[in-house]
Amino acid sequence: MIMTYYNLCVYTASGQKLDENKITVSDAELEKVHDGLVAHLSDNHSFCWDEVCWRKENPDIQLKAPHLKEHTFNQREKFRQFLKECFYIPTKQSLITYIRISYNEAFNRVKLCFQDKKIDYWKTYSTRHALAVFQYNNEQKTNLETFDWDKDFIPYRRNIQEKIKAKEFELTFAKHILDFEKIQKCLACKAFPKYSPLGLCRYHEFCFKYGWYQEFPNKQYIPPSQNLIANPPTSYDILVKMFGYQEFQDMQEIAISSYVNGKHTFISMHTGAGKTMCYWISAILRGGLTVLISPLVSLIDDQVIETIAARIGCTSIYTGKHQPPQYFEKVFSEIAIGLIKILYITAESFINNSSFIRMLLNFAKYAPVSFVIDEVHCIIKCKHFRESWSKLRKISTFFPSSSIMMLTGTCKESDAYLILENLRLASNDVAFIRGLSFSRPELTMKMHPKSTKEKTIGEIITLLKELNEGKCIIYCPTVRICDDVYEQLQEKSGLGLPMAVYYSSLDSNLIQETGRVRRDHNPAKCIIFYTCHDICTNYTIIIQSRESITEDMNDSFEANKRKEYLAKACEKIFEVVHFCEEQYICREQMLAEYFAWNGDNLSPPCAHCDNCLRVKFRI
Repeated sequence: MIMTYYNLCVYTASGQKLDENKITVSDAELEKVHDGLVAHLSDNHSFCWDEVCWRKENPDIQLKAPHLKEHTFNQREKFRQFLKECFYIPTKQSLITYIRISYNEAFNRVKLCFQDKKIDYWKTYSTRHALAVFQYNNEQKTNLETFDWDKDFIPYRRNIQEKIKAKEFELTFAKHILDFEKIQKCLACKAFPKYSPLGLCRYHEFCFKYGWYQEFPNKQYIPPSQNLIANPPTSYDILVKMFGYQEFQDMQEIAISSYVNGKHTFISMHTGAGKTMCYWISAILRGGLTVLISPLVSLIDDQVIETIAARIGCTSIYTGKHQPPQYFEKVFSEIAIGLIKILYITAESFINNSSFIRMLLNFAKYAPVSFVIDEVHCIIKCKHFRESWSKLRKISTFFPSSSIMMLTGTCKESDAYLILENLRLASNDVAFIRGLSFSRPELTMKMHPKSTKEKTIGEIITLLKELNEGKCIIYCPTVRICDDVYEQLQEKSGLGLPMAVYYSSLDSNLIQETGRVRRDHNPAKCIIFYTCHDICTNYTIIIQSRESITEDMNDSFEANKRKEYLAKACEKIFEVVHFCEEQYICREQMLAEYFAWNGDNLSPPCAHCDNCLRVKFRI
């Protein structure tokens, strides 16, 4: 009944709207629909349109139950508040990817629909709101925000110790440990598999050798007498004894040292340079709890799996049906006993949950709380549609003594300072750690002209057939094209290859996405199918969006922010045009120059991109 009323209102509004370019509505406009529904159910039809309510013109018609005619004013207000919460449009929490793992597909589709300006809001209202109600609002309000994070740690620890003793303690990450129910577990944590003759896992054996008994979650375990290592462990000790590596990669040790010694640290390293190891080792050396803010739910899931495989206690918090209320009870338990070293969380879950922040402040009374922001460039790249990323200054406000590690694969110098400004960090208080080289000798980059869709699919199939080993990642500019390319490759390739589709846009993610193919440092190719038509399509969308800002909105703060965003989007498009159309300058040099900081030396030509080979051939 409620959805019928809403659908009628939206359908009528779509026919009566004065601005044809308007394809969405504001929360304030939706509240008028809430008010109209409450009045309608209370038998007050003065707000109703004739197309929506027959009783307005026919007072003899009886209002069909259920209704609010006999309800009190307070009961009606509670219903109005329910409508406001239930039908809130979650436009601020979006994902910038498509399908990374299967159960994320529906979630991503919902979010991308709210952001895609080419989708008519009015025509898709019913489906989109039904998905939003069932998949987003209910779980977010019920699970994460309503959990009591203000529990006292000390009595809670005693209770958890009793559960450990009775073998009743359940882990959030048990599913990521192979044969968890069958393995012999570490005596000190009752979580990870035994690794040493002492009956300890790899991490707690390391703690035992250095006398870090406070790191043992199971306080009933009494370690045997043994000569301990006198000197405290270094980052190199952890690298060798915990992870089995004999040397650090490019700038890792410097970055870890800076952060562990209490300095805010901005780390810009290319994909595969070992940024993960920087915060893993730092989390072990600093102790306490490290809170890592990550942009994508699917990325968080990958990070948790990888961290558990390294035998470091971790868990995650984000909004969604996969984390029911009892899950957060387990998370709190694991934090309380010190089992969790790294907590992965989305910006929205951190910013919008004051109770969770109070829990961290309470925890900081007993042990250090550190912060890591992964993909920190999202602070400026996503601020227009994910407001929480622009509010991460709360970290320095509430935790002024905690240092922040900022991680990104690529970042312009001007963007780095904008990020610090947003986080309220003075540049003098920040150590900038950047990779020593932008060179990608194992990566060959090439532009490929694109003609018809059928021909392009055929050329991709030819490339796949030439692929003797390894894998191929295909990026597309829109979700619809992703699906279309996927289906056509499945139908026409005849290769029987396992395939997955990912969504990414060329202008903002070129460096990030080309980096995916070089994590193993083996030779790889990056082929960009390009046509001016693609650029014109995106440019037209931006121009139309800019022209949709009406005169009465022109001087508003939101309108000015929108115009600034669209102007930068135009600049990005022209930068892509230059990169794709240039035929003589080394492509690697162009990318290096684009991301160069003041004082950087220009790298020599790569000698293997299509432009370098073209120049060499002509000479």
